[in-house]
Amino acid sequence: MFFFGAGCRREQVDPFIGTARFGNTFPGAVVPFGFVQLSPDTPHGSFGGYSWDDRVIVGFSHTHMTGGGAGELRDVLVMPGTDHIHIRPGEGGERGYASPFDKRSEYAEPGYYRVTLDKGPVTAELTVTPHVGIHRYTFPATDEANILIDLRHGAPVTEAYLRFVNDREIEGYRFSRGWVKDSRIWFVIRFSKPFEHAVIARSGRYVNGRPRAQGRDLQAVVTFSTHEHEKILMKVALSGVSLHGARENLRQEAASWDFGEYREKARRAWEEPLGRVRLHGATRKQKRIFYTALYHTLIAPYLYMDVTHRYRGMDGKIHKACGFDNYTYFSLWDTFRALHPWFSIFLPSKNTQFVRSLVKKGEEYGTLPKWELYANDTRCMIGYPAVAVLADAMAKGDTSFDLEKAYELSVKTAMQDGEGLAAYKELGYVPADAADQSVSRTLEYAYGDWCIARMAGMLGKEKDSLYFIRRSGNWRNLFDTTTGFFRGRYRDGRWVEPFDPDLESREYTEGTPWHWLFVPHDLPGLIRAEGGEEPFLALMDSLFVSKVRWFDAETYRYIYGFVGKYAQGNEPDHHMPWAFAFTARPERSIPVIRRILQFRYDDTPDGLPGNEDAGQMSAWYIFATLGLYPLCPGSGEYALSLPMVPKAEIRLENGKTLTIRLEGDPGKAGKVREVRFNGRRLPRPFISHRELMEGGELLFLTE
Repeated sequence: MFFFGAGCRREQVDPFIGTARFGNTFPGAVVPFGFVQLSPDTPHGSFGGYSWDDRVIVGFSHTHMTGGGAGELRDVLVMPGTDHIHIRPGEGGERGYASPFDKRSEYAEPGYYRVTLDKGPVTAELTVTPHVGIHRYTFPATDEANILIDLRHGAPVTEAYLRFVNDREIEGYRFSRGWVKDSRIWFVIRFSKPFEHAVIARSGRYVNGRPRAQGRDLQAVVTFSTHEHEKILMKVALSGVSLHGARENLRQEAASWDFGEYREKARRAWEEPLGRVRLHGATRKQKRIFYTALYHTLIAPYLYMDVTHRYRGMDGKIHKACGFDNYTYFSLWDTFRALHPWFSIFLPSKNTQFVRSLVKKGEEYGTLPKWELYANDTRCMIGYPAVAVLADAMAKGDTSFDLEKAYELSVKTAMQDGEGLAAYKELGYVPADAADQSVSRTLEYAYGDWCIARMAGMLGKEKDSLYFIRRSGNWRNLFDTTTGFFRGRYRDGRWVEPFDPDLESREYTEGTPWHWLFVPHDLPGLIRAEGGEEPFLALMDSLFVSKVRWFDAETYRYIYGFVGKYAQGNEPDHHMPWAFAFTARPERSIPVIRRILQFRYDDTPDGLPGNEDAGQMSAWYIFATLGLYPLCPGSGEYALSLPMVPKAEIRLENGKTLTIRLEGDPGKAGKVREVRFNGRRLPRPFISHRELMEGGELLFLTE
């Protein structure tokens, strides 16, 4: 068992990577898969709440999305200060509670964040347990040290409540409606010393002499007298169930006032998973990118139940999780591709909990959720991506969840009529005059149907398997042999005109026809449809080498990180660099993947090519660095390319070690001569999940 020491971990994990431009990550404190993400919010913060380029902090809120493509959460904002009490953030000047800060004072590591605010000055330190945010504020000598709690900050409030329980404790809740239609957070706040004065403001006016208030626009301010360098601690416990749940979370997870103890526990919580992968021969920059990517894959999904195992379900009722842990933040359209397959290798026991959560959510909701957050299905994106996660787990031998219920829910989800499915079942494609994103919907439905067919086959349901296999071939109904692309067509069969493969249009989801060569379940069929291997390779050359004829940032709203026409910054084409594995020229993937890793990932705040998307962008990087990729989740195998480091060791949960080794220079190798697994030559550029989990050595020999 090997771990990274505290000294080198700061060099190898940088939470600021991804906080500039597109990444939408946050730099604050979180433990692996924790419910609380305690992080600074800035005035021009991205969907993660924070922007590297800002020099003003509005406050520290307790819930954040890691790399989401939509803004949400940021519940229960807290801000310390020493000047006149303000209840509006302002612009960071003298008339608001927001404060400028010196970038040089800012520091972050896994589980800990620190910054010195100019106003005061006040030094803020943050750490966490799974359900509790721990604050430590160092004040100057003053009679006006104050801490503000702002419930107005974040998604639009539908109802909020605040009550001073005594001179050390505040309780309340915050319900909001934004992208998440019904988000509910209860909280209990406790201070390390009694506050001397306390006031509540509602709708911009102080509620004098009252210990409680209800409304949509609530703030509370408590004040203290402090001596020079005095530290005041604050614990904020959250629950998605009730005040009782928040108080119990606080009691069981944060009984002491030793900030260092909580920071050390958070550090240890990160050391175990981060220490299970060791890279040999990698550059310092590669290690920083890789281990930060590994860190990002361990943030979501979020634990979504109290220490008592009670949680709010998708039916709006309170349940108790029996035999599983309940999680939330399933960005499934993104994460089915690489994040969940990475969990199946690295954290299979955790992936089982995620799968059980999804099945339970399906039971509560009636169908499988598409994009779930805080017991709400946001209905964001397309297809039925939860099916891919379930099928992949089943194909990899996970039988610890209810397979029959998972299959039943998958079929029920696929047999609905909305979002173009009625026409899809009738015609074999989604017509452009029946729904927008018609091409992308058709391709995603076809892949999802293949996943269901796989599940049916594994469960011995032969009739069902044949039905869904036939449906999985529906991609052919939108393939235009004259252009070699998938195109929109109307119900009467006419193609949508005009057609430009470089153009993002309403027939495609966050991409162009180039990005929607999406047939991971039948790439040999796609190659034949393109006219054979040589035309397909010529198409791939155009994808990865030719540039778009023009670029307009407003038109390409969701497309970032170009390599040729390929866009690493969004998910639809993430499988395409590995499509060469189905040709006689699998080595053609090597320079493509090398270019993506070299030019689209960096160890800077702008180091992600697009939204982190709950860990998908980082999981892609991890797989690419290791030289393998789950090209088609549900198949139970991984396509092989070339490791980009000489050697990597992964300590598996079953106690075995998987070693991936390259003989040759990863920066110069142009072709893999042979791949051996535990001394046996692999006949194809693929390896099964079962083989990987045996441990041993995966050896790449180059020429």
